[in-house]
Amino acid sequence: MTGQHEATPPPRVRRSWRDRFCAAPVRPGRSAAVRERLADESRPQWQRHNADLERAAARIVVVDFSLVPVLARAADYSRHLAGLTDGGWADPESVLTDRIRRQAVLYDPAKTVEILLGESALRYPPCPPRIRRAQSARLTALLCLRRVRLGIIPLNAELPTITEHGYSMFDDQVVVDVNHTEVTITDPHDVALYERITAALWRSALSGDAARALLRRAGR
Repeated sequence: MTGQHEATPPPRVRRSWRDRFCAAPVRPGRSAAVRERLADESRPQWQRHNADLERAAARIVVVDFSLVPVLARAADYSRHLAGLTDGGWADPESVLTDRIRRQAVLYDPAKTVEILLGESALRYPPCPPRIRRAQSARLTALLCLRRVRLGIIPLNAELPTITEHGYSMFDDQVVVDVNHTEVTITDPHDVALYERITAALWRSALSGDAARALLRRAGR
């Protein structure tokens, strides 16, 4: 697969990017793309495939601007997402159990995990205050893990680059989730592009105490 060409966009393009990804949330009932992605996540084959990639990788990188990544989700946040799918998940507790098991990689001393998300992911899809607080508390706890690097890109950040979608990196391959499937990228040139995009986005991310302060605000 041929990746997009990296370039530093002019301010007009950066503003357009923020308008696209960081504007007021779309109501989930009107967003077929979100519902389809959430339904896809619950499929057993999707869960097994991603769990296998996570177990095998020494380095995991997750970048997302629309949803909190599975590895960082609180249980109540995942349950809330289940209610946004068409008809809900057939066996939500089984899906949640599998996701909690996947989070064991966060504590594996043989792995390093990078989770980079936009502040917009904390507010979309919208959750009740109780669930936002629980998810913010979960992310705050991850800031204390030695082998997890967690960064949050604020809504008002001036971005050095753009990405049209979220993605995950497992050592030397990239997985991009789209609405109806996922795309695996292994070409070294394309993987290097995602490495450069990730490094550039990290320059706009908050971590440590600054991220904690943002999470406190997002959880209110």
